[in-house]
Amino acid sequence: MFNKVIIGILVFLVILNGGVGAYSYRLNRQIDTLSGQLVLFRDGQEARTAATSYDFTTFKEETQTQIGALEDNIARTTARLDTFEDDIARTTAWLDTFEDEMKSLATEFSQSLINASQVYETASQVTVGISDGVTTVGSGFMFDARTYAVTAQHVVESLSEIYVVLPDGRISRATIAGSDQFSDVAVLRLEDELVVEPPTLANSATVKIGEPVIVIGHPFGSAQTLTSGVVSQINRLSEIQYDSQIRSVPNLIQFDAPVNFGNSGSPLFNSEGEVIGMVVGRVKPERGDGIYYAVSSNKVKRVVTSLIEQGSFDYPWLGIGIANLTPQ
Repeated sequence: MFNKVIIGILVFLVILNGGVGAYSYRLNRQIDTLSGQLVLFRDGQEARTAATSYDFTTFKEETQTQIGALEDNIARTTARLDTFEDDIARTTAWLDTFEDEMKSLATEFSQSLINASQVYETASQVTVGISDGVTTVGSGFMFDARTYAVTAQHVVESLSEIYVVLPDGRISRATIAGSDQFSDVAVLRLEDELVVEPPTLANSATVKIGEPVIVIGHPFGSAQTLTSGVVSQINRLSEIQYDSQIRSVPNLIQFDAPVNFGNSGSPLFNSEGEVIGMVVGRVKPERGDGIYYAVSSNKVKRVVTSLIEQGSFDYPWLGIGIANLTPQ
């Protein structure tokens, strides 16, 4: 009985040992499998870590390269901006100069042109006709707002009756307040007050050759007529024939705006509608055309002021004769 028990125990131990061995075997296999998996996992992690490290290093290098390129671009852009600012400064200075040149050119251009219709609109209101009571024999212009008109002396020197006729039809009888044959200027005193805004007498010393001018007057006794031209010469001393007389008249402006008989006394206007002279004569048609004369406005103003104040204009006399020099 005891032997059976021993044998049973031994059998049980053998079976237990076999089971433990099988379990140990399987456990070892599982451990080996897990070890293999761990190795693979470790290798994978190391590979990923290496790849990540490589990517980071590459990214860092590329980023540094891009930052360097960006800094170079910024430096070049800053340099271009500095150059651009210099260009802007030079362009601004050039524009300022260009603006000044354009203003100067515009001034010169405006001086080379004349808006005749605009000048006529205002200047015609102060231009008057000089009548003997029957026909218009000459022209003139108002010197002040009420009392005095100016015309050429040769227009009125032989008239027994003088009338000043305004463009709007108003008429006033007039008398000679004073005249001067050496400048061919006469001042008429109106008996009736014909209220008219007088024209501005410009400084004729600033008149330039080539400057545009217009004349408004009554040629051949007709109604107001406008002609235009340019200043041909200034400060002329010319001998002008009036009927049978020949007079040397100084301080003349020569121009080429056509004038005819009846234009004597007409105002000569500049582009601003200011009077720069008074028409007194022309070269005879049989001798030529395009040469006409006006006493300068500065001379007219001096003479008229003196004629109004004292009835005459005093010239200084040196006891010598003045004439143009010839080669002989």
